[in-house]
Amino acid sequence: YRGQWVRSEDSLIFRFNPERNKMDGNPRGEWSHLLGVDLGFTSESAFVVVAYSEDSPDVFIVDEFEQKGMSISDLAEKIRSFDRMYQLSDTIVDPGGLGVTIIDEMINRHGLNIRYAEKSKKNDYIEAMNDDFLTGRLKVLASCKSIMDEWQLLQWDEQRKKPQSGYKNHLSDAALYAWREAMHYTYRKPECKPETHTPEYVKYVENKILTELEDNYQKNQEGNLW
Repeated sequence: YRGQWVRSEDSLIFRFNPERNKMDGNPRGEWSHLLGVDLGFTSESAFVVVAYSEDSPDVFIVDEFEQKGMSISDLAEKIRSFDRMYQLSDTIVDPGGLGVTIIDEMINRHGLNIRYAEKSKKNDYIEAMNDDFLTGRLKVLASCKSIMDEWQLLQWDEQRKKPQSGYKNHLSDAALYAWREAMHYTYRKPECKPETHTPEYVKYVENKILTELEDNYQKNQEGNLW
């Protein structure tokens, strides 16, 4: 009623929280890297590198870049530079607008191994990505300042169906394209086994054998039904 501007995080598209999701330093271990690219010309072309491992439930945004007015050769060289740096397992590029022509040029003339970004069910995947934000599984290196700034401003329109016009979302889209292809969700916590030559270990082995016998019996019963 005072006519004051207030910040409402409920209207933000991405549930990024610096205290929960920002990370200093690089993740340790062996990681696969994906590059997401959102093409632009009058607007910025955006590049985001995502790292994941099937041995970890976490996924990391480790690098970013955006620039206006990039030619096809500029785009191709930038992709190559990220590949040299991270040995990319995949590069996913947005084919919207003139993207199809540009992607075909980069594949045929520049010999790049890239794929079209999957853009269906975008809002559903944003919600899934937000779950990674809220559970702390999605981390962002502190050096990726531009995408963090973008997340803290980018909001829904009044119908909550698409981003509000006037806000940058190129890095956010590039990150979403790469994040969709990350396989961190396949992680399964290693089974905790008791020490050998203990009563607990004997019980563990007995239960495992019984489970296998029950599974095999069930499979045989299902086969007999046919």
